[in-house]
Amino acid sequence: MDIAACAWLLLLVCLGGCLCFILWAALCKAFYSINGEFGNELAVRQFGQHAFHVVLGDYSTKLVYEEIFLKKVYFNHQISLDQHGPLVLDVGGNIGFFSAFVAEHYKGSRIHVFEPLPLLVKAISLNLATHGCVVFHAHDGKTLLNDAPLETRVVVHQTALGDEETELSLTYQPRMLAGSSLVPEEFLPKGVDKLDFVRAMYLDSIKLGALPTFPARFMCELLGIPLLRIPAFFAFLPWMMFYQIQQRMSGCKQMTMKTPVRKLSNMLKEQGLHGQTIDLLKVDVEGAELKVLLGIDDATWCCINQMVVEVHDGEDGRVDKIIELCKTKGFTKVVKAQEGDLELPKLCKIFLVFATK
Repeated sequence: MDIAACAWLLLLVCLGGCLCFILWAALCKAFYSINGEFGNELAVRQFGQHAFHVVLGDYSTKLVYEEIFLKKVYFNHQISLDQHGPLVLDVGGNIGFFSAFVAEHYKGSRIHVFEPLPLLVKAISLNLATHGCVVFHAHDGKTLLNDAPLETRVVVHQTALGDEETELSLTYQPRMLAGSSLVPEEFLPKGVDKLDFVRAMYLDSIKLGALPTFPARFMCELLGIPLLRIPAFFAFLPWMMFYQIQQRMSGCKQMTMKTPVRKLSNMLKEQGLHGQTIDLLKVDVEGAELKVLLGIDDATWCCINQMVVEVHDGEDGRVDKIIELCKTKGFTKVVKAQEGDLELPKLCKIFLVFATK
C-alpha cells in the first residue's frame, strides 16, 4: 500500500469516527437528560454482589471498585488488619469503596473518612450506611462513636488534608472523580511525551468504557508506530475534537471549588484520637500526598502501624522523599509498587507505597 492510499485510509477512518461521535454525543445527551443530570446526581449501581450509590456518568467508579474489592490492592505486601475493632483512616474517600471493604471484612472497625467533595460525601454516607455501618459526620462523631462498640462506626469529614490550615481550590472532573486534585498541574510529569500521554489516555478510556473501541484503538495503534504517530495524530485531530464536544454535550467539564484544608493531627485531636493507635492509614489524594504526610506530628507518627499511600512522582523525587520519611518515622518495611493494568499510572509514574512497622 503506497503513501497516498495510507493517507486516504486515515482520512476515511477519521471521517467515519467523527460521524460515529456525532451520533454517540447525541445519544449521550439524550441519555443523561432522561436519567438525571450528569455528574451531579447519584444512582444505585450493582457491582457483583454489592450495590453502591455512584455519581451518574463517572467512568472511574468501576475501576476503583475492581482495584479495592477484586484486586485488593491496598492489602498487598503484608498489609493486614486484625478483627478487634481496628482504627482506620481513609484519606481521599471517593464514594467510600475502601471504607466499605474494611467494614465488610473487619467488623467493629472505627473508620474516619476524609473527602472534600460534597456529592462524594453524600455517597459515602449512603454507601456505608447501606453496608451496616453507624455513620456520623465530624461534628457529632466524637460523642457518639462510643455508643455502638460492636458495630462498625464511621465518621465522615468533609475536608481536604494538607501541611497547613488553609483554604485551597480543588479541581475535579465529573467523568473521572477519582482524579480530583488540589494540584492538577502535577498530573503530567515534565519530560513525558505528549503523544505518549494522548495514547495512554485513550487506551485507558477504552478500558473504562468511556470511548468506543473503533476508531480509538486503531488510532492508539498508529500512535505507537514511530513513523506514523505524528501524521496519525493530525489525521485523528478532528475525531479528538469531536470527543471533547461529546464530553461537553454530556455536561462534562473540568470544575473547581474552594475547600478547607486541615492538618491530620489537628483533626485527630478534635476527635479525641490523638495518641491512639492507628492500625492503617490509607492516602489517595492525587498529587497532594506529601503535604498530607507533612501535616502529621511526631506523636501521631508513633501511633501509625501501617500505611498505604498512592504517590504521584515528579521532578521533586516525591516517591523517594516519602520512602525516606517512612523510614525516619520508624517503618521497618517500605515497598514501592505499581498496581493495576492502566497505561496512565505507568506513564505518569504513579506508585503505591506500602509501609509497615
